[in-house]
Amino acid sequence: MFEKRNSALIFEEFQGRKNKIKDLIKVPVSDPLYLKFLSEYKGLEITPDIEIFSYEDALNENKYIEKNYPELYNKIWMIGRSGQGDEWFINIEKSTVLFYDHNKGEYNSIDEFLDFHINFLVFLQAAFLYRELEEQLDDHEDNLPIEIQELFVNSLEKISNDFYLKYPYKYF
Repeated sequence: MFEKRNSALIFEEFQGRKNKIKDLIKVPVSDPLYLKFLSEYKGLEITPDIEIFSYEDALNENKYIEKNYPELYNKIWMIGRSGQGDEWFINIEKSTVLFYDHNKGEYNSIDEFLDFHINFLVFLQAAFLYRELEEQLDDHEDNLPIEIQELFVNSLEKISNDFYLKYPYKYF
């Protein structure tokens, strides 16, 4: 329970594209795993709070940023959204995952984004742990035993020591 997955196991969860995207020149991100994902797989909602965009959706969302927030366009790349309207990004320069709370309103500065200081793979590893947590909550009718809660937090902290504290959606 709550085992960290490697990239091969993670990608088994995604549906492959019929035609791989060979030219990713429009994507200013250098993270090789993110580029592999865009090239070979369709988007996926991992949990209600973590939906990862397909190549086409990412291009469309980032065109909006380019048009409306040109000062941020070369700094951030939107990779997904939560069911609550919050958004997930990659910091183009650092290749780290960022979070933006939609309650803050318009984007003004990259400093307003919460930097998780993790790459795309670690983000996906954490996302799939949260998916497993959601399944455990369903199985226990939202009355999750403390031992399972502790196991989840410990497993998440093995991936990233402060991800649980930074994660904007609290479960317990």
